[in-house]
Parts: sequence; C-alpha cells; structure tokens
Amino acid sequence: MTMENNIESVKTTNTRTSGVAIGPDGVAWVAGRDAGVVYSIAPGAPDKPVPYKLPTGGGRGAAQPAHIALETKAGAVTAVWVSDQSTGFVYRLVPGDADGHKAEKIDFGEGARLRDIGWNEKGTHVWVADEDKGLLAIDSAKKTIDTSVAAPQAAGVTHLAVADNGVWFTAYSEGKICFLDGGKKAADKDRIKEFPFGMFIVDGDNKLPSSYPTGLAIAGDRVWVVAGLSECGLWYVDNRKDMSKAKLNPATSLDKGSEPTGVAVDAAGYLWVTMLAARKVRQLTDTGVIVVRDYDLESSLPTGIAYDAHQDQVWICDTKKENQRALRLTPIDQIEVAKNGQIDLKGTPPEGFVAPNKSLARLQVSVMNRDDQTALERHLILTIDPPSVASFGGENYAVVKSDDMSGNIVLQDALKEKMPKVAASATIGTLFQVRATTRGLQKPAGIYTGRVGEEITGIKPLHDQEETVAYGTDFKNLEAQVEGAGSAHAEVVFRIDTGADCAAFTQGQSGAVEYTAKAGADGIARAGLYALEKAGDVTVSVYPKILGAGAKQTFKARHIVPRPDRIDAGQSMGIYVDQPSQHFPLTVYSGKTPVPNVVVQVIVRPVGSEAKGVHFGEKGAPDDPTMKEVQIRTDRNGHAAIGAGAEYFIISPNPGHVDVRFEVIQPARSMKAVLDINANVQREMVV
Repeated sequence: MTMENNIESVKTTNTRTSGVAIGPDGVAWVAGRDAGVVYSIAPGAPDKPVPYKLPTGGGRGAAQPAHIALETKAGAVTAVWVSDQSTGFVYRLVPGDADGHKAEKIDFGEGARLRDIGWNEKGTHVWVADEDKGLLAIDSAKKTIDTSVAAPQAAGVTHLAVADNGVWFTAYSEGKICFLDGGKKAADKDRIKEFPFGMFIVDGDNKLPSSYPTGLAIAGDRVWVVAGLSECGLWYVDNRKDMSKAKLNPATSLDKGSEPTGVAVDAAGYLWVTMLAARKVRQLTDTGVIVVRDYDLESSLPTGIAYDAHQDQVWICDTKKENQRALRLTPIDQIEVAKNGQIDLKGTPPEGFVAPNKSLARLQVSVMNRDDQTALERHLILTIDPPSVASFGGENYAVVKSDDMSGNIVLQDALKEKMPKVAASATIGTLFQVRATTRGLQKPAGIYTGRVGEEITGIKPLHDQEETVAYGTDFKNLEAQVEGAGSAHAEVVFRIDTGADCAAFTQGQSGAVEYTAKAGADGIARAGLYALEKAGDVTVSVYPKILGAGAKQTFKARHIVPRPDRIDAGQSMGIYVDQPSQHFPLTVYSGKTPVPNVVVQVIVRPVGSEAKGVHFGEKGAPDDPTMKEVQIRTDRNGHAAIGAGAEYFIISPNPGHVDVRFEVIQPARSMKAVLDINANVQREMVV
C-alpha cells in the first residue's frame, strides 16, 4: 500500500518525530525525539529542516523532546517551549538561535514524566502535563515553575489544551477529562470540574475505565476529545465557556482497536484524528459525525498532529523509528477556493419526481471552478431535507468525491444502493431537497429538488377557444390535460389572473380566485366559470399543483358583456360578380350601449336559382366555394364588418338575389340581435 499522493514525507535525520506545532507564519516546529533536536521547517522548504539544539547537562541522559508549544506576540513566534519526557526538563528555545546559545531549561526533577505542553495566550504561563505529578505550570516571564497555580492533585495527566478561560486536560488513568478554571484560586474546591466518560470494564476486583482520553483540541465553544483502549471514539464538550451547561457527549465511534492518538481542528472546523494502530488519519466534518475520508499512512505510526492555517495543511508525526520523518497532508478540498466563492455546484437534472419507496433514477453533480469552469476534485457532503421524506439508504447524509478530470460525480455509480430513496410513507406532492457542501463552503448549495409522486411534466388547455357570455351566464367548462406518468388524479389549480371582479368559479369557495380540482383517471381536470353582473375580460391560468405556478399555462380570453338586443347596419350591400363584396360595417348594441367581443354568425344563401355559387371568401386565403357561413367578432367599440378590407367578404360567380343573415351567437340566447339583408349580385360595377 502506498500513501496518498497529496501526503508528503518530510525527512528528519536519524530520528522519529513525536510532537509538532505550527506558527502563525506557517513555520512548523517538529520534535525529533531520538536526535534530541527540534526542527524548524519553513513554508516551501520541507527538504531543508533546520535542527535546533537543546540545552545539555543535568546527567540524566540524552534529551528526548516530546511536545511543543509556541509563545507568540503580534503574530510572530517569540519562544518555542519543548517538554522532555525522559529527562524531566522543559526547554525554551528562541527562533533564529539554532545553536542554542539563548536556549534555557526549566527542571521539573528527575523522574518527571512530562508529556503535553501549552502556552497561555495571555502571556502568563506555560502549562505542562506530568503523568505522575499532575498539571504543572511555568511562569513564562520568570521562566520558573509556578506552584501557586498548579494542580498536582490531578492524576495521569497526558494531554492538555489551553483555553482563554482556563486549561482543559486529560486524566488518562481515571478515564476522564477536566477543566481548570483560570479565574479561580488554587484553594477553591470548584476550581477543577471533571467530565468522566463513565464506561468501565471489570478486571477481578478492579473497575477500570474502558476509554482513556488521548487527545484534545478546542474549536469555538466546543472541546474535542479522542479516547482509546477497548472503546475508541470521538467526544465533545459543548458550552465550554459556561460550566453550568457544559457536558461531555459522544460524537461518533472510531474503529475498534484503532488507538486514536490526537485530534486537530482546521480553519473550516473539520476534524483530523490520528489513529496509531489503524495507521491512518481520519477527516470528519465539523459535526464530528460524518467521515469525509480516511488517509492511509502506509507503514507509519501516527501520533502528534497539528493544523497549518497558513498553508491549509495537516502535519502528522510518525513515531516509527526507521521512517525518520514527519508527514504533511494537503487536503484536496482547499478551503480558500470554497471560501472565496469560486466553486459552482450543479445537479443534473436539477429536479424531478420520485415515487414513494423508489430511488432517484439518476443524478449527476458537477464541481467546477466558477472563474474558468475547470474541473475540481473535491469531497462533497450530501444531505436531504427533510430527512423524514427521503434518505441515503437510511442515513441523512452521504459523502462522495468528484472526478479530478471531469469534476463530475454520477451518484448512482458512487452511491449504488445508497441513492436517495423516498420513504414508503411519504405524502404525494411533498418536496425534498438534496444539498451539497464541501470544506470551506459558507452555505450548502441545493443541487436537486424532488417531488414525491409519479412524474408530471406539465399541463395544456384542451378545447380552448375565446368565448363571450352575457351577465350571469356560465362559460363552457375549462379543461386541461395533465402531462406525464403521474397525471391520473393529480391536483390541478385553476386561477383567475385578471377579471376576478367579473367572473367566479362555479365550484369552491364563493368569490375565490382560485380553485383546485382533481384530475380524472385520464389526467383531465375541469373547472366551471360563470359571469358576474359586470362587463370585462377574464384570463384564467392552470397548473399542476405539484409543479407550482411556474408551470402555468393560460387559457384564451373569456369576455363578459350585457346581452345584445340588436344589430345596427345599413340596408344596402354592394356585391358584383367575381368581386369581393363592398365594405359593410355593423354595430351590436345592448340598448344604446355598443357591445364588444360579441360573436356574430353571418350566413349567405342564394334566392331560388339565382346567384348560384355564392359563398364567402377569406382575406389572404385560397377560394373555398363551400364556405357558406362565417363568424366575426365585434371590437372594443362593438363594431364589426364584412366585405372588402375585412377578414371575410361575399363573392359570387353569378348574378342574382341573395339573403344575408347576421345573428349574435355569443353571448348565447341573444335572440333579438338578428339582422337580415336582401342583396343583389350585379354583373359589373357601374363607375
């Protein structure tokens, strides 16, 4: 097995590495345990580590640096503090003084088992974990041991994390973590609060913890803890700044026997956990629950871990002696790209239907650089909302990775049986959304909107014609065909968009501008519409309820007019053989008011055997001798016309008398609105 290509081996000479800390300038400080040195590794120069000598003397054997803490001021490292688990010394190194001329040591005594170390950013103390003597402290200004703030009563202290209000530390042998309140005095009984894991195994007469804390990290208001032995897991304490609410909670279990040894938090809040026995480092999201990826570390024995915010990298110490190296991992999901809004996440198709107890047929996600549309290789965390409607094989999340060449992920290939599946109990028409996020992205992006049910693709009006009715009269039923496999019994919304003061639906609530109908087994939905006692034009739209108004289609206009009672026109109509009849205007009235949008049927018939072949012609259309009747519509002033210049005209190949009838057919039952004209087709026009 070979390591991932985004993990770099940083060679150290004749030594394994045990502790690492990263300065704000991106310089890594690495403890070279066997060589008795601390390496300074500058950004961009991993092949040129600079060894810093440790102070000698004391007659306790060779130095074995274990852990490192950095003292900073104004964004620069001013001192490097190093614990030595073999000699009982803590060393203070000065950056730039590799030969150790300015180096100092603080003596905790022969036999001291010094482990982790941390600097208080208030600049007052360096805290030291002693496995035998508890939590100890150094006055960082005086560079002397300060017993007045120490907590020697703590047992088995191996790891610590310095917070702004105190110190968190592990009581390894007792299976708990503790908090030392920096605002309280050493004599205060409530100065230390304990958080036991509460899990034990019985060995004869002994009751022993089954989880031992092995690493700590602070992120915001949360403290992260890894624990090992028979129960390996990731834990956290929330509300660390309010001890009245603080509580130790399990986040997720880790591989049995994996031996977690450290945890670090990156700038996106993601977690990185080293696992010694499993020989890998695990990347989790900021919840501590979702595993993004396991990075195999080949034959390494990973322990110490630190995050480099300067270069967005993770440093890992390798305690396998023959490897003589530290490891530097560069996540493929670089924070800066996502943080700067340079990522485009897109789902194809962006929406669709999924029947209850069925999975999405297909969904592809593309991950592209917004600036140049080049492909990006990234891990995506997918979630479904609401999780009660659909899930990833019973889980509310899934993790996938885009292809480095195309930037695409075909989910049915990546997830297989974990493709998003709708619950059997999901209600038809319910919406759910698949969202995607990636390390550093400020807000998840919606990549797919699903609707529960068989597919509905659209809707179209049926038998749709412009229609005019009189006050208080019903229109012909509005009909619409739902399209798609889910059309049967689909809910359909009819809505009066304009003219709601002139018309209303015959069904539903009185005066409502909207009516929801259920389509039949054939997918056809119907709605009744009637005219109120007011003239006007009405437009009605229709859409499948499940698709929303964005899918609406609009019926042709409907008109409401007073009932016409007469047609007014001249009594003379000029018609000449083989010529369009002369212009013949008319006006439709209700009382003295012209009526718009009235449909007038015009019929022409020869009288006896005269004017054989008389018929209508249509402007711009081929001649049709069978056209004996036409329909014309009055304009907004109640006017209409036939003859030259109008849409229709009368034409006859033979002379003779003809009868022409004008009759209002819309609105219906306008029986008085009829006009009969007797005209003579003459052979030629007299000029």
